[in-house]
Amino acid sequence: MTGCDVLLLAGGRGERLGQDRSKALAPLLGKPLFVHAFERFAAHPRVERVVLVVPSGRADAEEIRAAVLTLSESAQAKLLFTVHGGRERQDSVRAGLEALARHETERRRIVLVHDAARPFVSRGLIDRCLAALEDAVVTTRDSQVLPGIRTASWGAGPAGVVPGLPVRETLKLVYDGRVVMTQPREQLYAVQTPQGFRFGPLLEAHRRAEARGHTATDDAGLLEWLGIAVAVVPGDSGNIKITYPEDLLLVERMLTD
Repeated sequence: MTGCDVLLLAGGRGERLGQDRSKALAPLLGKPLFVHAFERFAAHPRVERVVLVVPSGRADAEEIRAAVLTLSESAQAKLLFTVHGGRERQDSVRAGLEALARHETERRRIVLVHDAARPFVSRGLIDRCLAALEDAVVTTRDSQVLPGIRTASWGAGPAGVVPGLPVRETLKLVYDGRVVMTQPREQLYAVQTPQGFRFGPLLEAHRRAEARGHTATDDAGLLEWLGIAVAVVPGDSGNIKITYPEDLLLVERMLTD
């Protein structure tokens, strides 16, 4: 089995979390939020390199780098470099990918893109994403892909994979305080990170999106925009995303009770 890279996004602001600095620095069980995810990826035997995307502000970026120095030597050894993020999440991911491109990363190499706000990513979830990317049964038809994208350029498996959980609640479209319609929840999934990709197609998707001014809410959406199929694996209910102050309190109670 080959190794892979991780693009760990730790550059988001913490306004909804109730703080005026990077969300990645929010304290959780005595550690900055991003450290929990970093340690879990660093402990995975197939993760060889971690690219840490830090805030554009100097103070927060330096504080994150200082926190990395408190980790074990084995964890620190997997940090390839840090990269300053952009204004939006998509800009930050592209900055990390371009840094990997300058490092002569192979097109077929697997890259996992993960939000530091999901601190409890499990080894099992990482394994499922990696296995799906190497599953030759899932393929993409060349006829569905825009010109200039060759499916063979990344191997026999899919170019991207996302973990997802089936939506359980009833979904309603609301406008001006009134329900417009009820959306059937069959075949709808709530998607998480890490999202896994072959490096070449993901970099190409980000470059094309930048050139055309196209935005997507996640990286898989950029591949979908190009007509490249994205596989789905079972997500993890414990892979909680920290967004609001009550999320931190909930997680701390769950882990300390």
